[in-house]
Amino acid sequence: MRVDADRRDDNRRQLDAARSALMAKRGIRDRLMAWRRSLSDPLRNAPAVTRWMAALPAGDALQLQREALELVSSFPGGRRSIGPSQADALLRIDARVESLITQLTAQYSAHYQRSTSVETRLWHGVFDLVKAFMAAYQATLKAGHLGEQRRWKAVMPKVLVRLAHYKGLDGKFRLFRYGQWIPAQWRDFHELYEFARMRGWQRETLASSTDAFERTGASLENEYIQSLLLMRLDSGSFTPDQVQWVSRILEQWVAPLTLVPPPGTGTNFYVDLSGTQGLKRTDKPRAGGRLLFLDTGPVYARIVERMRLLPEQEDAALTPGELPAREQKLLLMRLAALLGPDALAFSPRAPRKAADAQVRVVVGLQALTRAVAEVGRMSADAKTTGARHSFDEVTQMVNPTANPDSVARRVRGSQWKIADLSESGCRLVAPSGDAPTMLGEMIAFRDEEGWSLAVVRRMQRQQVDEVICGVEIVARRMVRVLLRSWIAPLESGRAAMDRPFFGLYLPAHADNRQSSQRSLIGPDVRFLPGGMVELDTGNARYLIRFTQTIERQAGWAWSSFNAVRKLSA
Repeated sequence: MRVDADRRDDNRRQLDAARSALMAKRGIRDRLMAWRRSLSDPLRNAPAVTRWMAALPAGDALQLQREALELVSSFPGGRRSIGPSQADALLRIDARVESLITQLTAQYSAHYQRSTSVETRLWHGVFDLVKAFMAAYQATLKAGHLGEQRRWKAVMPKVLVRLAHYKGLDGKFRLFRYGQWIPAQWRDFHELYEFARMRGWQRETLASSTDAFERTGASLENEYIQSLLLMRLDSGSFTPDQVQWVSRILEQWVAPLTLVPPPGTGTNFYVDLSGTQGLKRTDKPRAGGRLLFLDTGPVYARIVERMRLLPEQEDAALTPGELPAREQKLLLMRLAALLGPDALAFSPRAPRKAADAQVRVVVGLQALTRAVAEVGRMSADAKTTGARHSFDEVTQMVNPTANPDSVARRVRGSQWKIADLSESGCRLVAPSGDAPTMLGEMIAFRDEEGWSLAVVRRMQRQQVDEVICGVEIVARRMVRVLLRSWIAPLESGRAAMDRPFFGLYLPAHADNRQSSQRSLIGPDVRFLPGGMVELDTGNARYLIRFTQTIERQAGWAWSSFNAVRKLSA
């Protein structure tokens, strides 16, 4: 029996040895395969990534975006560890992609209003790259923080500058969609600056970098201050093209600004590096924390100078990314209130009263012109049927390709919550799927007193499933009317080509914003200054001429008018 036991032990030892040898062979094979993969890995070192960049498609921005996103998302590539060579390779890719991000951002700010699909494609085209670079630089920062090599100390300040840059882009693209940073994002941003400040790196620039970055003079402190100033625009009342315009001018203006420690004499803002918020005015109460102070006087001086140099007349030929002179002036005035002396800070226009009620909201001019014309005595079932069928003849004239189910869904609208009220407007909480897509959208909401017509002036996405909309009420008295572009008798052959369209007649009434004059709201492409239309009230027809444009937004226009004459039936 002892012999059998020894034989079993020998067999077990031989089996263990064979298993160990097999595992060793597999380990060698895996290391060989990893080594072979690393030879073709663009992230291996600077020469490898240079060869990868040379093979990139020229002139195809979307293809370049896809290939760059795929590579950066896989960082650090075929290696499990991150070294200075991978950090250098990442910086070179970043320098190559920087102009692409600038190009796609400009396209987004110029075309975000075209359609939801265009807006989504362009937004994610940049935002996905931003998130990938942030994750890669964050991983690099963690590896470099643990390493003490001399090469790490040379590359780390550049990594910090670019990480701060991408965190700023993250904030800007959230502003594009009326979002805000959550406390955790503010905390991470402040900790990044504090990490660099404790090592004396906050003012080191990319000037010594061999990579062709567009802003080689930018430091982490420049990027940090620029983002602090830009995130002051998080009220939800700035459109993406306005945010982009402000971002471009702040990029030029932040160079002389620095953060100083207490007591901060002569400054007007402070930031708490241990807090979870951005810039605050120095007149606000503060207690404890790691405070740094900022004087925005140089930026305010540039705002005043820019306003002084604006032309009196609108320039018809605008360069890409520029705004009309009138819009620039209004925007600079708002910037002066946000970034200038305390005396210029705006106070709320009217006192607010808390509310808690559900209202039916219809978004968009086409849908709300149908909704406000519903007969109040009809039952809910009848209204649903009516939304599909009561406009059979007119809808076919106005839009013969309209989908009846789609029309009914938009006319039905959705339930929103009123959070508070003021004399001029209210704050509404909308389900994210039903919220407007842009500022300036026209909505109608129905409460106990009837329909109110309003314009969305601000939006804030503070929750995943909710959007807060601040709206200005422009009318509580309105009548749906049928309009047709005026066709002279000699041009009667064109009549079949010109379809009628719906509009809203706003009488001169104390409940309307334009209480002293009557006006009309309709499609912006039909409401041309000095143009004439036929107005059909149902009882009579009139020829009217538009005299003054009160407001014009994408999809609708609001104009005052004069009656030219009454038309025969």
